[in-house]
Amino acid sequence: MQRRFVVAALAATAAALGVAWEFPAGEVQATQGAVCSALCDSDGDFLPDCVEWTVLTNANSADTDGDETPDFVEVVEGGLPRQENPAQPIDQQMRVIITGPTVNEPLAWMHVFLRVVSIENAALGVATGIESFQTWLELPVFPGVRFPLDVFSSSGTVLQMRATAEHGVWIQFSVPLASPQVLTPFMPCTLYAESTIAGHNLCSGMKLLQTGSEISTLVPWSPGRFVLQSISSYSAMTTGTVMGDGEEETIETNQVCVLDLEKVGQGPGGITYEVRAANCEDANDLECSSTCSDSVGWVMTIPGGVSLIGGDD
Repeated sequence: MQRRFVVAALAATAAALGVAWEFPAGEVQATQGAVCSALCDSDGDFLPDCVEWTVLTNANSADTDGDETPDFVEVVEGGLPRQENPAQPIDQQMRVIITGPTVNEPLAWMHVFLRVVSIENAALGVATGIESFQTWLELPVFPGVRFPLDVFSSSGTVLQMRATAEHGVWIQFSVPLASPQVLTPFMPCTLYAESTIAGHNLCSGMKLLQTGSEISTLVPWSPGRFVLQSISSYSAMTTGTVMGDGEEETIETNQVCVLDLEKVGQGPGGITYEVRAANCEDANDLECSSTCSDSVGWVMTIPGGVSLIGGDD
């Protein structure tokens, strides 16, 4: 009975948001069949492994920093899931995450995660509390111009929901976007989602930048500091150490470069920041590239400012 009610709520939500998605016959799972290559969730925390790579959480732990607040909650709040922090007041939340190709998935994906908490009947609230939803892309060369993204009306959209006792109803929309080759000509750009939930207007975005041959994004690390992280979980492969038997192996390097950003101006395209310092720091037991220091002096403009991506202005 409960499963039928949840599926009915999902169907109503999909209809309300214009999502063209066919529900599978079995349980609503993103880890079944062909979707698994893109959306596998090793620790069952409602964040696919590819998302955890991008936001620097541990794909094998549902609570990376051990502070008893689930990774999903800290990510959707725009918090700092790698550092212990007091729990924030529970509220409606939304977060956009873009992930790149994986070993078995050639396309980039757009993920929108929401938390609905203000409706007494949580499952019914998913169907009735989401009042609007839209996605778009902005380019610095056209400040303020919204290029609509009708991605969630396309085939391949995955919609999931999880009702929790203490942290509200969790919702995931994920959809394949395009190959990196298609996205590259639009760099830099910012992809947005905006929604109204029970009268609360929510907006979240993710800035994509071209760094060498990779597409990267800014991820909050600590107040005023951000990681320039590749969205492709297999992209940071380097030739590593020589083993005892004389054979050279390939080791995976997360290449985490932590940037200190300082606000230096504001214009029609958004708020401009300069990188004042850049240092390599460990993440998920891996280390970054020695070229990290070359980032000092970079200037970047972020529509809406870093608060839009979970940072603290």
